[in-house]
Amino acid sequence: MITNELKGDIMEKNKLELWEEQRIRKMNNNFSEAIKTYEVKGEILVKDLAVVDRIEGDYAVCELLDGNMVDIPIKNFKEKVSEGDIFDLEVKSNNGQLHYNVVKKNLQEMEIRRKKILEKLNKIKNK
Repeated sequence: MITNELKGDIMEKNKLELWEEQRIRKMNNNFSEAIKTYEVKGEILVKDLAVVDRIEGDYAVCELLDGNMVDIPIKNFKEKVSEGDIFDLEVKSNNGQLHYNVVKKNLQEMEIRRKKILEKLNKIKNK
């Protein structure tokens, strides 16, 4: 049996969750509006990670943190490029045009992901 106090607590928790969702939605909308404003001025610079998914001809097809796929010319990489490599990336917007500047290979992030994959494989093995 649910008491009135418990019902009140549940309702309060639901209100807080709804408020948090609305706050996050508002933050995202504000961020989106800010990006649109800066894109018009051509002033955006974002740091990102690019995971090399595959090589197609003279391009590395890379997945960004947001899941978008981009083609980056291999000549833009200062180091050897292989599938699975992770690179630090600067994304610049110039009047709506995106430009990708490959900074360097991110060996630390590659090691973290390698360890996570090994942990998952070990869990599967031990089941």
